[in-house]
This record gives sequence, C-alpha cells and structure tokens, in this order.
Amino acid sequence: TSVTLDPKGTLWAGTNVGLWTLTPQGASKVNTPGVPESFVSSILFDAPGQGLPRVWVTNYLGLQVREGGQWRRVGKEEGFPDGSAHALLQTHGPTGDLLWAGTSAGLGVLERGRWTFHLPPHWPQEDAVASLRAAPGSEVPPTLWLGCRFGGVWQYQRGIWTPFPIEEGRRGARCSDLTITRGTDGRTWVWAAFLTRGLGRLEAGRTGARWRIWSANNLPGLPDTSFGTVLPD
Repeated sequence: TSVTLDPKGTLWAGTNVGLWTLTPQGASKVNTPGVPESFVSSILFDAPGQGLPRVWVTNYLGLQVREGGQWRRVGKEEGFPDGSAHALLQTHGPTGDLLWAGTSAGLGVLERGRWTFHLPPHWPQEDAVASLRAAPGSEVPPTLWLGCRFGGVWQYQRGIWTPFPIEEGRRGARCSDLTITRGTDGRTWVWAAFLTRGLGRLEAGRTGARWRIWSANNLPGLPDTSFGTVLPD
C-alpha cells in the first residue's frame, strides 16, 4: 500500500483493490476508467506549469496517470516499457522538475515528455526497483538510492552505479523499502528494510561504509527478520 496527501490536503491510499481517498467522513474509491485495477504501490502528484495536478500511480501492470481529468496508461509510445512499476520520486533542479520511476525495467526518468531507462550492471530479468529515494541536499543531477527486490541497495550518481551489498562478494539482499535521514552531526544515513535479513543502516558518503543489521537474531524483542517498510520518526 501507499499513502500520500494531494495539494488540497486530501489523503490518498493505494491498496490491493485500487485507489481510494480518505476524509473524516469516510473512504471513497477513486474511479479510474480505462485503467486496470491492481495493487497500487506508489502515488505521486505533480503540477506541470499552472495546470491541474497530475496523479501518477504505479502497480504490477505499469504506470498510470490522470492528466486533464482523464486516466490513461503510460506506454511504449512515450518510452515506458511493459512490466511492473513500484516506486515514484520527483526531484527539483534549476532546469525544472524530473520524475523518476522504479520498475522491472530499471530506473526510469521523464524528461521533455519522454521516458528513458537506466540499468545497474548485470541486472537479472526477475529484478525490480522497489524503493527510490534522493539524498537530502544532493546536487543536480541528484544522488539517488535504490532498493531492489533481489539486487539489494544501489546508489546512482551521474550515470555511475555503486552497489552496497550486505556481505562482500554477494550481490545483495531483497530490499523492500528505503528511507534517508540526516543526523544533527551532519551525517547522512540510509535505512533499508530487507525482507529476509532485517533492518539495515549505512552511513552514506563514507568510504568503506558497511551495513549494520538488526533482526530477531541479534536484537531481543524484534518478532522477525523480515521488514517491509521503514519510516523516519
């Protein structure tokens, strides 16, 4: 599931049965004609120019957008390949905003109305980008962190891919979610929820940084080694 606020302050929720809005009066299902209902993994609002805000949603069927009040599926004619989509991110820069998508085809970016895609080295066919975050205060283009369903955690910076495996010599672990925090001492931390290993923390920007892992194996009170979501407090 995914939850976010629209520009008017209404709460939107993506579920395994489509898209919903939630208000103090109750929940209402969003009518999305022409777009197949499926598990909605992320929602993003943007406002190109001064027009109505677009609504972007990802699911196992790909990427959909509501633009000008009409829903449609984003397809190959715009450079978006077939397959699943899981994560969305908007970054800001002096030349305008960029929309990024984490998918089964790798990392996609929308520029000037067309999508282009980038892949980490040795990308397996069954993998997908499950989570996508930008480092706080990063330069333009931004430094991105990606959590992959089978390939662990990667950093993408100016076209260069850097893997951050839990164990040296192994490609990675199943990462379901990422978040990034900055401490009062100025250090930046990447937090990762691993489906089979636990909760991980890595200091970003430090040479030779290694993951610290918490799970039911080393921290009494944790019920399991499987984590699905991680949020900052």
